Amino acid sequence: GEVTYRKVAQSRSNQLMMPNWATTLYQTTVTVRRRSEPRRRRSCVSCQLKVKKSSGEDVLVSDLKVGDMIEGMAGQESASTWCRVIFANQTGFGPLRGNFTESHWLINEEQGEMEANVSNSSTSLGELCGVATDCPVVREQNGSLFTPYSREFCNSSLSWNELVKLHAIILKVTSETGSFWFDPRNYHHNATNDLAPDWWMDQLPHLCNAILDCGAALNPSPACE
Repeated sequence: GEVTYRKVAQSRSNQLMMPNWATTLYQTTVTVRRRSEPRRRRSCVSCQLKVKKSSGEDVLVSDLKVGDMIEGMAGQESASTWCRVIFANQTGFGPLRGNFTESHWLINEEQGEMEANVSNSSTSLGELCGVATDCPVVREQNGSLFTPYSREFCNSSLSWNELVKLHAIILKVTSETGSFWFDPRNYHHNATNDLAPDWWMDQLPHLCNAILDCGAALNPSPACE
């Protein structure tokens, strides 16, 4: 049968207007048919992955809470800092290669850009968690750096500067509307959406590119706002 999903983003007691590109991705009312919805893909990290908290202890990402401070990297490449967790939650169960799903974007520190998960580990099934902070990357216990993004969202590698710019714009939106954007469970297929009639993820690379174009523009168009 048909199910109607409603999501209203609010801050304090006032409902805020979302930017045009945001409302295009997530319409406040989405109607889907369960029987025709394709299998949902998730790009996340293993809930068993460990990160370092500012207290000095190594913790599982499944134990993180919003507001925790964990090690990551912010504006200056290779400079570690403490990053505030803005989203941390279990998002499902699925295949992993090492501590990440295959499409998850990691950071190659030598080249200063994103790279897809290149782990030689065999594929395993496990609990999937999502984690995002006010930094564009987080450092896991073994020193590797990972982003909150995947190839489903940005389908080509970004330089460090592009990643920092992308994350800053997304943080601006989440600070006004909430961190629910990082949770894949909040998205559902909408056959009435002309931009992605087959699958909602199809429009994500266009969204990533649009955000980057707006961030690079000297005089952004009104649509960027």
